[in-house]
Amino acid sequence: LYPTAEGGIQAEWSLGDWEISLEIDLARQAAEWQALNLKTQACREDSLNLENPEGWQKLNQNVQELLLENT
Repeated sequence: LYPTAEGGIQAEWSLGDWEISLEIDLARQAAEWQALNLKTQACREDSLNLENPEGWQKLNQNVQELLLENT
């Protein structure tokens, strides 16, 4: 978790074979989600509106889907 040059926040972590990044634009209350599976090269991307609960729910859903795949 670290600040970006643009004034946002970048989070990066690993989950099984997945490398995940989440770039949050604080001014726009938006985020870009990317998950790359290092084994299969599958990539998942999503734009999230964090101004409303649905955006946060979608972020939670994205993480949970990857958790389920790694159990």
